[in-house]
Amino acid sequence: MSQAEETLVQEIRRVREGLLKSSEVEAAGKESRPAIRFSTLRFGEVEIAADKVIRFPWGLIGFGEAQRFVMIDHPTGGPFVWLQAVDCPNLAFVIADPADFFDNYQVPVTPEELQSLRLKEVKDGLVLVVVAVQREPRMLTANLQGPILVNPDERIGRQLVLQVPGYTTRHPISIEKRSGKEAGGPEC
Repeated sequence: MSQAEETLVQEIRRVREGLLKSSEVEAAGKESRPAIRFSTLRFGEVEIAADKVIRFPWGLIGFGEAQRFVMIDHPTGGPFVWLQAVDCPNLAFVIADPADFFDNYQVPVTPEELQSLRLKEVKDGLVLVVVAVQREPRMLTANLQGPILVNPDERIGRQLVLQVPGYTTRHPISIEKRSGKEAGGPEC
C-alpha cells in the first residue's frame, strides 16, 4: 500500500471512529452533551450522544421507515460495526469499510447524490457496505451493489444502488488475515 493510500485509510478509520459508540459516547453525560436513550433487541437499552445519530432521509432499501441510525462498535473490535436503527428495536445491520477487504472498490456517485449528502467528493464521505453471514460457516458476503455513503460532518447518509459489472449483493469477503493483520470482528 502506498503512503497516500495508507494516509487515506487512516483518515477513513478516524472518521469512522467519530461516528461509533465508544468511550466518547459513554462520556456523553459527563460532558453535558444531549443524549438519547432507546431500546434495541440486540443491545438492550442504549444511551448515546444525540449528535452521533445518522439520518437517512431516504431510508435504506427495503426499510424506508427507518431513518435514524447509530453505529455501535463490536466489543471485540475489528472491521465490523453494527448499524442500529434508533426507532426500530429489531433492525440492525453489520457493516464494514469496504477498503478493509477490497483494494479497488470504487463508488461512482452522481452529482445529485453528492449534493443530497452535502458532499463535494466521495472521499469527503464514509463509504460502508452491509455484511451478511451466509449459511456456510465463516462465509461472509458484502453488498457491493448497495453501498452506504455517509457525510460524517452533517450526519446524513444514503444507500446507493450501483450498476457496476462485477459488483454483487453477495460478494464473498475473507475474514482471514489480510495484508498481515487480523480481520477480527464478531464470531460467526
